[in-house]
Amino acid sequence: MTIIPSTKAHLQAVLKGSPLDPEVLNKVTDQLKLDKSLFVKDNVSDNTVIIELLPLAIGILKTPVAGDVTLITELIHALLAYTSFEDVIRFISTDQLLAGLDSGVPALQNVCVAQIAKAKPADLVANTPLVDKLLELFADKDNHAVQSVQDTLVHLASNGELVVRRIFGSPQLSNMKNSDNAVLQSRLMALLESVLKLEYLVDSNLLVFDAKVFDPSSASWDVLQTVAVVQFYRTIIENPHVPTLVKTINGPLEAITKMFSQRDKFEDVKLFLLTEIYLLFRELSYKNYDLFKTLDGKFNIVNSSLTDREERVSALTFINPRYIFEFKNSTIEDVRLMSAELPILRNLVTYEPSFTQLGLNQQNILNIVYGDMLILLLVVIRTPFGLKKLLHEWPQVMNAIINKENVREPEIFNLRREALELLYNKPAATLGAWYGGVKEAYKEVILGAGYGHDVQAIVADKAA
Repeated sequence: MTIIPSTKAHLQAVLKGSPLDPEVLNKVTDQLKLDKSLFVKDNVSDNTVIIELLPLAIGILKTPVAGDVTLITELIHALLAYTSFEDVIRFISTDQLLAGLDSGVPALQNVCVAQIAKAKPADLVANTPLVDKLLELFADKDNHAVQSVQDTLVHLASNGELVVRRIFGSPQLSNMKNSDNAVLQSRLMALLESVLKLEYLVDSNLLVFDAKVFDPSSASWDVLQTVAVVQFYRTIIENPHVPTLVKTINGPLEAITKMFSQRDKFEDVKLFLLTEIYLLFRELSYKNYDLFKTLDGKFNIVNSSLTDREERVSALTFINPRYIFEFKNSTIEDVRLMSAELPILRNLVTYEPSFTQLGLNQQNILNIVYGDMLILLLVVIRTPFGLKKLLHEWPQVMNAIINKENVREPEIFNLRREALELLYNKPAATLGAWYGGVKEAYKEVILGAGYGHDVQAIVADKAA
């Protein structure tokens, strides 16, 4: 008995109560994937294999059976691997796809979803009930095929304008946003994040969440839900394609900042939200400078942070150094060249006026721990003004990078390698007299034993 008849016999036996046989199913699946001749007869496309095996495989997914049903889903994917959506619906009608999606069987749902994703152009399914059914599944908090559904909605949206209209014209998404269910809202935000990357305009109402999401005093307040929304808004601000959407969320951004200003009253805000909000402030201060200025003026973001040691570090590390220089200039005078302040220094040295105001010189840089010096210089080297200062005014610091010996700690070794690599990739004309030394030191670090000092071999052995 050849492999196809024997597989058919096995599937028929499974439908009568026999357990799934992994050896039989894996063998036929592998052969279907590798041997396209199974789908060809007399140089013409032949669907006999699909006609023989597909109905039985789908029947098994609808039936409780003994064994791993992923064997069957893999078989179905192999059977339909070379078929377009137009061909698929010759074997599985739209009504059957809908029934599969409605079956409540995740394995069968995933199979159907995978076939719908084949629609090319995606607008082939725009005017069918399939998109509505996908959205219905997406809005079902108990659905276990949600990831494949979400992926397919995004895929279809990226390939069809009519599908986008169908998706955002559906009441399902609004219902999810207004559901007060954190799971559904998180799904919605994940979908919106993916679609926003495609540069489609979405219904602005989907972006504005109820004010109680940002009210820690509310009895129904869910801190994890609020974390997800804050992260979502940061994604919107980060997205360079949709600056107009930020205006839509001005109200929620103000509510978040107000919640931040009341953080001392709510422990969960300080424990779970503070870092996320500072990250949001970072994006705002870079991408929406005037809005951040307005919020700071109204809610005292920066000054209130300076009274707490950890919050001071967060504020001066994340907020645009231009803003700090222009409106909180006196804080720069208080920054010290020390390990605890390295995150702040790495931020301030990225903006030339604040870099200059710090008054860094080669002596105070050489006085800090070598690893900390490298951590700071990795940022300095990346700026044209910082690189110029290093190359022309800090010769002893350059020597410390190039000629450092006995570097035994792997972390320090890697920091030095990264610094040398940054320098090595600069034009020779920029490096000037330092070019030769940088080139030799970088080769020594890369080539290790047998080139220059033996210290690299020691480090390599230690790292291993």
